[in-house]
Amino acid sequence: MVDPGYIDADGVLATNPEAWVGLASVVTTSAVSHVTFASNYSSGGAGTGSPAGSLVYGVQNWSQYIDLVLITYTRGGSNADYDNGRMRFNNVSAGVYSKQYWNGQGDNGIDGNVATQGSSANHRSVGTNASSTEFGGGMYHIMDINSSKWKTMWSRQAGDINGSGFTGTRLMIAEIPEAITEIDVESGSGNWTTGSGFWLFGVLPAMTATRVS
Repeated sequence: MVDPGYIDADGVLATNPEAWVGLASVVTTSAVSHVTFASNYSSGGAGTGSPAGSLVYGVQNWSQYIDLVLITYTRGGSNADYDNGRMRFNNVSAGVYSKQYWNGQGDNGIDGNVATQGSSANHRSVGTNASSTEFGGGMYHIMDINSSKWKTMWSRQAGDINGSGFTGTRLMIAEIPEAITEIDVESGSGNWTTGSGFWLFGVLPAMTATRVS
């Protein structure tokens, strides 16, 4: 990983006191089919499915982070209670994604596993059967993004559907040994509705006061 300017020679956070570094955010101003985040992004804009601005390198270089964390507040266009969104890494759509999942709503629960999909259905949100003011919240922890091993992600979701809440968690493996440089968050219905939000953070590897020798 590169040595960012805000980590000093002793491995201490010099100018940025936070372990999490805010990288990019999107709040849709119209319906979009997917949102894309990329290392060193240089284009985009609100409502286009890409972060606004043109930040290049610096904190936007993902090679300096050990993990990425995506926080979402979304509503999909599916004519149902749920919208099962999907996530892809590095624009890879081959059958390399596998998952184990657990879902719950009221007294009902379900679990299962799915192997080698073209993308991972890790993003459960609310659909249009829910009240127009209801959105689903989620957190997606992508681990060891710069390692040469297959990538893993742990996701958690929750939301309210007209007074009947749901929760879910998923564990995913992506058979991608390369470093993660792009994330696409796709709506299962084909559209994230206006007002859906996505916030991406990088997790720094050096968070101790002294370097261990």
